Formats: sequence, structure tokens, C-alpha cells
Amino acid sequence: LFGLYRGSQPSSTAPAVCADGELVQVGSRVQTEWTVEEGGDGQWYAGTVVALYPGGGAAVEHDDGELWTGSLSSVYTLRGESDDEERGLGGLRGLPVAAPVAAHGGGA
Repeated sequence: LFGLYRGSQPSSTAPAVCADGELVQVGSRVQTEWTVEEGGDGQWYAGTVVALYPGGGAAVEHDDGELWTGSLSSVYTLRGESDDEERGLGGLRGLPVAAPVAAHGGGA
């Protein structure tokens, strides 16, 4: 069912670190890219983390119902007051999102 992590049991609900350095846990809103290398369209899709696996894996249920599994190094958090604001889609679900913004250190 979970592809790459088939046979692996999900870890506890403890948070894990994703590609942008943010903590995610089951229920976190994130985005992943359906890469051309995977046979995809190169677009970003929003979803919810449904499982975390030992060794840095995750399962994400996208808003269109598709289940994605892979490394947390390919998962980026959605930021903004709401998913719709982040994606600029005015309430539409299951459509591509914008490319993620790389995390950077702040401060003066």
C-alpha cells in the first residue's frame, strides 16, 4: 500500500524534519512534486501527512485523493494562514501548488 515503505510500520507520531527544515507530523499540511522523472507533470501538489516511517519516509494523501510515499527530503511544508492562500487558488482543491520556497536563516 505504501510503495517504498511497504512492510514498514509507521513510526510514532513524533515530529520529523522535512526538506525545508520544518517539523512535520501526522496531520501536517505539506506539498510534494510529481516529478517528470517519476512520469509526472512537474507540478506541486498539496496534501496531508498520513504516516511517518523510520529512516525519514512519509506517506502523504494529496487533496485529490492520491497517496504519495517517499523521503521527507522531497516534502515541503505549506506556509501561510491557509492552504488556499499559500496556493493562491481561492478554495480550489487537488490542483498543483507553487514551487516551494527554500528555507533561509533570518535575523539581523
